[in-house]
Formats: sequence, structure tokens, C-alpha cells
Amino acid sequence: MKESIKTILMYLARLILQPLKLFPIKNYIMFCTNSGAGYSCNPKYIYLYLINNKKVANYKFIWCFKNPEKYKFLENENTIICKYRGIRYYYYKVVSKVYISNSIEGNEVPKKKGQIRIQTWHGGGSYKKVAIAEKSKSDIYKKRTKDNVKNTDVFISSSKIFTDEVIKNNFYYTGKILEIGMPRNDILFEHEKHDEIRKKVLDQYNIDENKFVVLYAPTWRYDESKLEEINFKELKEHLERKFGKEVEIIYRAHIHMQKNKISGLINGSNYEDMQDLLIAADALITDYSSSIWDYSFLYKPCFLFCPDLNYYIENRGFIIDIHEWGFPVCESNESLMKQIDEFDLESFKRNMDKHHNMLQSYETGKASENIAKYLEEEVV
Repeated sequence: MKESIKTILMYLARLILQPLKLFPIKNYIMFCTNSGAGYSCNPKYIYLYLINNKKVANYKFIWCFKNPEKYKFLENENTIICKYRGIRYYYYKVVSKVYISNSIEGNEVPKKKGQIRIQTWHGGGSYKKVAIAEKSKSDIYKKRTKDNVKNTDVFISSSKIFTDEVIKNNFYYTGKILEIGMPRNDILFEHEKHDEIRKKVLDQYNIDENKFVVLYAPTWRYDESKLEEINFKELKEHLERKFGKEVEIIYRAHIHMQKNKISGLINGSNYEDMQDLLIAADALITDYSSSIWDYSFLYKPCFLFCPDLNYYIENRGFIIDIHEWGFPVCESNESLMKQIDEFDLESFKRNMDKHHNMLQSYETGKASENIAKYLEEEVV
């Protein structure tokens, strides 16, 4: 019923907004991250590259946020801020030459000939099934997703398997694909900036620079009741014994699980830029999150804690068997502690190289630059 209502409202809104097509297209490039939730991910890094390198100089940039007052710092002579799904949002979206987003949104805003909509998505590699391929999604949801994807003119890909499996098979997309890697991952290749970023994060949370920092970042789930909690006291003991330093753990909840907090851990859920946290962390503990793709290019310890693995496979499904990814897979606290005790960094690094080769990575640290080239050559 919920999906049916969403679909009806989308088509109704599309009818109501049709008169907006009368407004002419302007030299605007509009950005949206996670349906207006924040300033991060691929759209942020594309925007920063365009601004810092003075690309498409004759264009103005538009950012939309659910809480625009929080992002007033972005406003300048070249950048305009508006409220996501406010009146100005609908106007700017219908007149912007380019719209760049990291999620598939409803296409209630009419798209005109000459407009370009670029989809960056918000996860790289190729791990869990998404969109139309998700086992538990209803037929109505899948039909609406297919309809929404039709408005995409360019899809960015992080790897050959992502192109073949996610873009083409999970989204049924048949349009132009830029196989250039993810713009948000460019910073992972800029090693000269990492010390400064780490210091910024540690200062934010008053963490001593000599401590071993672990980022715990589980992905979103349909049913959290299936998730066994980590024994964090035991976890710290094993990590400290293995790596020889006092441990601090930062917990970062998925964007759709922001109310979750874990007693005794540093709450990093409000820190918007995940790339900063990945760079600052000495190790990552996650599960089925595509953050493992990003983190794999840093070649630092990463463990997958998956106590609900069988349930997840049954209700969501994977594109490639999780045991072929190259990360330690831990289905219990006991397994997690054992994998930490037996962890070998050099062997892990070799596994990450195999992982990149298996998925046929497109990551080079030049994604934002290539997007800028595309805009200047094909759009501007």
C-alpha cells in the first residue's frame, strides 16, 4: 500500500508541475546528495573540483538541502542554496542545464530537452543487490524505479562489474555510462592530504594522535533485530593486543539509522564526510557496506561483521559471493576476535589487489577531473 501511494503521488506531482516547463533552461548546475540530506559524497567532490579549478566558469551552482540554514557557508557569488523540495528547488531543477545526484529520485519534476541528469550513485565496487534486483522489493517499487531511472542521461561507474551488474542488470539502465571511478574516492589517492585530514577528525573528537582509531560503520538493514551486537570490551582488548596501541572506536550510523547510538563509543554519525573518517581510521569494521570499496584503496585492516549473513542473503542477496571479496568475514563475536588475532596485513594487501582486479576497478583518482572534461566538452 505504501509503495502504491508513493507512485500515485509522484504521477500527480508530475502533472501539477508540468507548467514549470515553460521556464527556459539556464546555465545552472544543480547538486543533490542523499535527497537533500547533506553536503557529501560524489556531488560534493565534483562541485569542489569545479570550484577550485575554475571549470565551467560561466555557470552558477545550486545546492539543495532539507536543512538549508545549516549550509549557509556554501553561499557565494557562484553558489546558491535552496530547500530540498521547496518552491525554489522545483524552479531550479526545471531550469538547470545539469542536475547531479547520488541517488535515484522520483521524477516528478518534468525534464526538458537539452537538460542533462547525471547519476553518480552512492556506493562503489559491486556487492549487494540493489533496486530492481533486491529480493524483497515489491513489483510496484520496481516499476517506479525503472520509471525514475529513465530520466538519467549519464551514469558513473566505479568498476566493470558495477557497470554490468548494478547499472545494467539492477537498474535496467541502457544510456551513457562514464567508466571513470567515483569522484569521492579521488581524495583517497591524494596521500599528501591524509595527515591533515586525520588531524582534523581526531581534533573533532579529542582523540590522541597516538591511539589506534577504529571506525565501526554498519550498513542499513530492513530488520535490525537480526543483528547481534559486537562485544566492544572484548573487541578493544583484541585490537590493542594485536596492534600494540590504545584503541578508540568511532561509531558512524548509516544515514537511515541516525537515531542509533552505542554506549561507550564515540558518536561520529553527524560527521557528514565519510571519506574523512575512512582516511582517519586505522581500521574499519563494517558488513555489507560499499564503504569497503573506498577503504580498500587505503590498504588498511578491514573486517566484515555479519552475524545476520544468511538472513541478508535470503532477503537482499549479493552480486558476488561475500567470501570472494577478500575481506575477513565474521559471523560471530568469536569469529571476529579470531580474525583480528590472526590478521596479516601483507596478505590482506594482496587480497585487495585481487579484489580490484576481480571487479575490474576504474578508480584512478581522476574521476572529478573527468567529469569536468565531460561537462566542458559535451554540455557547456
